[in-house]
Amino acid sequence: MYMSQNGMYRFDEFVLNRRKRTLLRDGEPVALSPKAFEVLSFLVMNSGRVVGKEELLKAVWPESFVEEGNLTQQISGLRKSLKDRGSCIVTVPGRGYQFAAEVTEIHPDPPPAALAQGTMMVETIRERSSVIVEETTTSTPRQRALPLPRSRNLRWILLLLVAIVVTAATLVWKRTHQAPVSVYKIVLADFDNRSGEDVFDFLLRNALEIDLEQSPMLTTLSVAQTRHTLQQMARSPDERLTPAIAREVCERNASQAVLGGSVVKLGSSYVITLEASDCMSGKPMASLQTQAVGKDETLKALGTIASQMRRKLGESLRSVQGFDVPIDQSTTASFDALVAYSHGIQQPAADSIPYFQRAIQLDPNFAMAYEQLGVAYGNLADVPQAKKAFARAYELRQPTDAYEQFVITSRYYEIVQADLDLAAKNYELWARSYPQNRWLWGTLANTYTQMGHYPEAIAAGERGLSIDPNAPFAYVVLSRAYKRASQFDKAKAVCQQAIARKIDSWGIHSILFQIAVYERDEAAMARETDWDKSQATHNQTLDNAAFAAATMGQLKQAEELFQQAQEAGIAQETADYPFSIAADKSEAERLLGDLDHARGNAIKVPVDRDEISFQAALNAALTGDTAYAKRVIDEEKKAPATSTLVQKVEIPLLQSAIALHDHKPSLVPGLLEPAKVYELRDAYVFSLLGEAFLEMHRPEDAAAQYQKILANPGLDPVSPMYPLAHLGLARAQSMLGNTAQSRKEYEAFFALWDKADPTIPVLKQARAEYLRLSAPAP
Repeated sequence: MYMSQNGMYRFDEFVLNRRKRTLLRDGEPVALSPKAFEVLSFLVMNSGRVVGKEELLKAVWPESFVEEGNLTQQISGLRKSLKDRGSCIVTVPGRGYQFAAEVTEIHPDPPPAALAQGTMMVETIRERSSVIVEETTTSTPRQRALPLPRSRNLRWILLLLVAIVVTAATLVWKRTHQAPVSVYKIVLADFDNRSGEDVFDFLLRNALEIDLEQSPMLTTLSVAQTRHTLQQMARSPDERLTPAIAREVCERNASQAVLGGSVVKLGSSYVITLEASDCMSGKPMASLQTQAVGKDETLKALGTIASQMRRKLGESLRSVQGFDVPIDQSTTASFDALVAYSHGIQQPAADSIPYFQRAIQLDPNFAMAYEQLGVAYGNLADVPQAKKAFARAYELRQPTDAYEQFVITSRYYEIVQADLDLAAKNYELWARSYPQNRWLWGTLANTYTQMGHYPEAIAAGERGLSIDPNAPFAYVVLSRAYKRASQFDKAKAVCQQAIARKIDSWGIHSILFQIAVYERDEAAMARETDWDKSQATHNQTLDNAAFAAATMGQLKQAEELFQQAQEAGIAQETADYPFSIAADKSEAERLLGDLDHARGNAIKVPVDRDEISFQAALNAALTGDTAYAKRVIDEEKKAPATSTLVQKVEIPLLQSAIALHDHKPSLVPGLLEPAKVYELRDAYVFSLLGEAFLEMHRPEDAAAQYQKILANPGLDPVSPMYPLAHLGLARAQSMLGNTAQSRKEYEAFFALWDKADPTIPVLKQARAEYLRLSAPAP
């Protein structure tokens, strides 16, 4: 019985997942080497028949000569790994092996549209919140990711260490940076492992990539782009990169060279070879060989010839010397710890955690293992554990090389400290030394977007897209910045480019949906709403659609859609999603005048759910429950003093909402002064200032705030705050005695709410005001 190459199979209490390359027993991972996994997979997919030894050798080692004894060792190791179920692998004397357990192929529900391996994904709920940027994988990722969580940070700060690391990084750059030169683009082929030891199947390539990452002048093709190219070649995105396949990948991406290698065991020594060849001609460019005395010396030996290869490929001696920390000093001196780490970065987030924990157990000072553990936790939305790991990585960062220090420091500033200003400065410094880094520019653009600094975000996003045009995150980040800047045509053009390349994601279609709402394009709205039906992201699409209904004054439909979104979120087992929906529902109800229900939904949210709690507290304060808002403020004050959004935006907004409820509008402008630097990240500052100025009988100042909302519709096209800005402006113009202009703004509001529920309190009040404005003077 032969089964599909990338499926999932169940036998006894085990589940083997070919796509994720995992074996679970009762939900717990079973550690297998890559070759052991391939042997087991081939036997499972051919269960019910005898598989000859020669057939098995060719399937698992297709391009290498391997002695039969190696296969015997793999079978023996597999039986030990399967423990009491090891007898399911039966030896048929003189013929081969047979998998005797009953195997069932699992056909899961259709998965969500997958992003390319190794890409960053921007996850946003209506794009009001801080975003999560993570490297999302569909198979075997190398987790070079920067998750920027919705939540806040630990309660402490190390300002002195921050100053020291920035100063040190600056000195490194000044010492090593030269005039810009063209960056050499390389495709890494998989190592030809002729040692007979499975550990080298992936370890040496991973170590080589770590070594090369230090170089500002060399860049390796991203995993996402490699997978995308393999699919264009009608190959599996997980296919092994032999030199021939790597060369075609190289040519298709206009790279310059293929760099591959081999390892051969001679007695107790290992001979390691690195070979570079020209992509276009295939001619050899450089070849280096070294010998390591013992397994523990292989990484040091590889590092030595990797540095020599950088010189042969044209990097200056000064650059190599300035960015060349041996892997045993920068990453880990423990061979076994690096093996566990390398296993981890080959796995999806949930499966990677035990490997990173094992690496840390073997080397407690392994900073990058802590860093990647934080990435895994962040991708699983376990933000407290992510922050704890990132903080520890920062403490241990000093021995690491310059590149890894930038990675660790960036995560610390952005996630642990939540200091967006310092994070942006660190990214800018990083960009000077590593201008071709494949995800640096995207995270910099995202940071600027969170700050509401859209020209800078667009510039960084455009740079990122030019470096890696096959990276899905680059399109999301850039189109999002254009949308926030209300440059809708450019945002749509970027989204269409992603769709044309078939690397679109929920983020792309969310942006298109929001623009369609602003443009009142019902066909486009329907198309984008239907885009991900039956997929895991549809709960977010429904949340968008609910807010779109509220933006049009259709509260009843909005509530139905919020309910559908909540049910879909629960089905996806997203723990905080019901609270997020409660906060969203509360906001829609508050803005449309249903204050009692708004207050009731707001206080359903626990006070420690970070930005979800902030949103709920804002609604609670403006609808009468200031006690809840004060409890959330107390919780937020536990965040570090450096936390940009908490200390300078969220707490001032909550204090202003309380002041408005307490009829103290004169306090609001002063309270919101710290937030003005970031006022364009959403419409909250403008909205609260407008309301305060109206209550203070300062109509000119109120009008200016509402005009800012109307001039920046891209901040949140699916928020009722946009149409309600016409209503606020109408009231300000009426107070100024500009009856004609006031009437015009009322009519603009009614036009946007032409299909609104007629019983909505805000609409009924607006109609009454309009009638009084239009009535003849007595």
